[in-house]
Amino acid sequence: MSSNDFRPDRRAFLQGRFPRGERGNEAMNDELHISSLLVQHRPEAMPALEAYVDTQPALEISARGEHRCVLLCETGHQREVLELIDAMLALPGVVNISLIYHHAEPRDELEQPLQPSQGADA
Repeated sequence: MSSNDFRPDRRAFLQGRFPRGERGNEAMNDELHISSLLVQHRPEAMPALEAYVDTQPALEISARGEHRCVLLCETGHQREVLELIDAMLALPGVVNISLIYHHAEPRDELEQPLQPSQGADA
């Protein structure tokens, strides 16, 4: 089978599981996933949520309110985003977490310099 004939099992693909070394796995592991999450919580849950976020390098609180906050999340795989959401949902007082934004891009493309845009006045 050539590398162009690679077809992962549908269930494995949807769950982000690939055997090591198969085409597709390298590309997925070399991505940056940027997400923003809206966390709805009880006011007394904020200290536990802050403590959890402090232990997770992928998370940052970017906005705070009495009953909700917005988190920025940067991970190497979409599965990590889901694992962080599950862990935060298990915290006492966290009511709901909504994925507001998600973007994935190959890391090597993010390291490329930006090209000036050709505007209407150019």
